[in-house]
Amino acid sequence: FAYLYVRSRETAEELVQDVFVRLWERHEAIAEVRAYLFRAVRNAALTWLRHHRIERRLELAPEDGAPPGMGAPVRPADATVESAELRAAVRRAVAGLPEPYREVLTLRTQHQLSYPEIAAVLDIPLKTVETRVTRAFKALREVLAVHR
Repeated sequence: FAYLYVRSRETAEELVQDVFVRLWERHEAIAEVRAYLFRAVRNAALTWLRHHRIERRLELAPEDGAPPGMGAPVRPADATVESAELRAAVRRAVAGLPEPYREVLTLRTQHQLSYPEIAAVLDIPLKTVETRVTRAFKALREVLAVHR
């Protein structure tokens, strides 16, 4: 779960180990361990990501003042390239979603959690989960309509 956020096995293992240490220190006060673990790992991963993004921006900042990654668009030559571009477009569209929508979508699609499980993990009402998933898919359909 942490790896899906940080994309580094070593970092994910460190984050989860820290969460287990905190869990052990407070295990008597925690009623719902599974929900706590998901929430704690998510929070640790998001904190690491924020820190990592700031470091990357500082490393990748161009010296000439031009925005990084600006170049001529590449036209697809065959279906493989088109498929790769569609996957990239989906990743960009998901990344562009508001964080609450992205969270429920990730838990639903990548972790195959049910709506009640997502509600427990995020400690939000079931109806909120349903609304966020619906709105996330609607936003993705609108953004990706050009790829149909």
